[in-house]
Amino acid sequence: MKKKIILFLVSTVIAVSLIGCKSGDYNKAVKLQEAGDYQAALELYESIEDYENYKDTAERVDACKAMIEAINAFDSARSSAEQKNSDLDTAISEAEALVVEGKPALDETLIPTLETAISEAKSAKQTIMEIPVTEDEIIAATQQLDSLDYSRSK
Repeated sequence: MKKKIILFLVSTVIAVSLIGCKSGDYNKAVKLQEAGDYQAALELYESIEDYENYKDTAERVDACKAMIEAINAFDSARSSAEQKNSDLDTAISEAEALVVEGKPALDETLIPTLETAISEAKSAKQTIMEIPVTEDEIIAATQQLDSLDYSRSK
């Protein structure tokens, strides 16, 4: 009888310690996810054995993957928009240099048109926003950045 009790107690301690590991990893992953460290949270969630069957871990894994994908898309769109802004700044600087040079133009009547174009280009320049918080906001901001276009077809 003593052996059965000892065996039961040992198996209970082992079971509780294994459950504690899952719970501890889960709680750490939740904190990482809430802090915005989706990659670390994802790795920790996925390290939990049978995570698909543990609490809401499968949904949290999907949420982390979606946020990582949205953030990566935003970063790519932001990089593209920053390049477009840089190209616009270069074009504005070159046009302003032409006006400042004061060299005789082939067609003097186009100088006011160039000055107007410079002014319009400066006012058209978009500010690149910081990354929003929620997945839906990130997706919307990404779409806005992707639609940034300074070209004008006439």
